[in-house]
Amino acid sequence: MVSIAGLFQMVTSRTKHVENEVHLRTEELNRLKNQLAEKNLSLQELIKLKNELLGMASHDMRNPLTSIQGYSGFLLKKGSSLKENTRTEFLKIINTASGTILDLVNDLLNLSIIESGELTLNLKLGSINELIKERIYLYTHLANEKKIMIKTKYQKIPEFSFDAPRIGQVLDNLITNAIKFSPIGGVIQISTQLSQEYLHVYVIDEGPGIKNEELEKLFKPF
Repeated sequence: MVSIAGLFQMVTSRTKHVENEVHLRTEELNRLKNQLAEKNLSLQELIKLKNELLGMASHDMRNPLTSIQGYSGFLLKKGSSLKENTRTEFLKIINTASGTILDLVNDLLNLSIIESGELTLNLKLGSINELIKERIYLYTHLANEKKIMIKTKYQKIPEFSFDAPRIGQVLDNLITNAIKFSPIGGVIQISTQLSQEYLHVYVIDEGPGIKNEELEKLFKPF
């Protein structure tokens, strides 16, 4: 009986030890499973972010590419009949537009931007009015095709530090959308106004506007 009791106790002890080992292994597996799930979720978020950045970059590339195509096509058709200074201005526009595309491509190649979800701002002293004039001139041919008049009113604004390529992308989208949705023969008004510590840039067109049910989509991708 003593031997049987001792054997039973030994078996029971070993069983508890095995159960504890199983419990510990199970907890470890659950922890690894949770870690894997978190990493998968993080990976999915990075993939989504990458796709959004690719989509936005592709969208922003269309505007300067349209300018390059439009002005280069005009030069090919009527370049010989244009004055030298006009041809030079067209070439400057093409050069500026190609530089914008190069900046966008460099952003896509910078994996740290995709991983962090943040774009590094390159702040430099400059004139916002001059940047707006440059971006308007870039898309003048689009406005001319629809007989759209672009009226401007600039308030005198001192130079300040901003990221010209980034603000240029914003202006490109506002101006090309205004041209796209304006009726033929319409008028687009672009102005700047300094109010206390804020600078306001207005791009007003005669298009149909944004539907009320779509207003909540503003400032989201696409």
